[in-house]
Amino acid sequence: MFGSKEASEEKLEKLVEKGHWDKIKRSYLYSDKETQIKLAKACTHSKSDDSINILTVLMEQDDEDVQAEAVLALGEVGNDHEVALVQLLGSKAKPEQTKLKEAVKESLAKLRNK
Repeated sequence: MFGSKEASEEKLEKLVEKGHWDKIKRSYLYSDKETQIKLAKACTHSKSDDSINILTVLMEQDDEDVQAEAVLALGEVGNDHEVALVQLLGSKAKPEQTKLKEAVKESLAKLRNK
């Protein structure tokens, strides 16, 4: 998979805080599962549109763990504009995707109270 670089959560947090979005997208967005999870957590350090866009892309991945982490992060930095997006993901979740469904509930509660 292209862009599969191993990155620490601290390194990703610094890139997010400094706003190096092109480097993040190019090197880490379509990386391995662990890096995508770390990236979702790192995106909670910025409420910029770029951070929300990255979380939106991560929510569309095929891995439930990545999706759940992205949804939880979106609950931290998003606003009421992302409610419909989170609801849509929750409605598409399969019954056995309990981790994702729980993340959707938690995220919606945070987003609606902002």
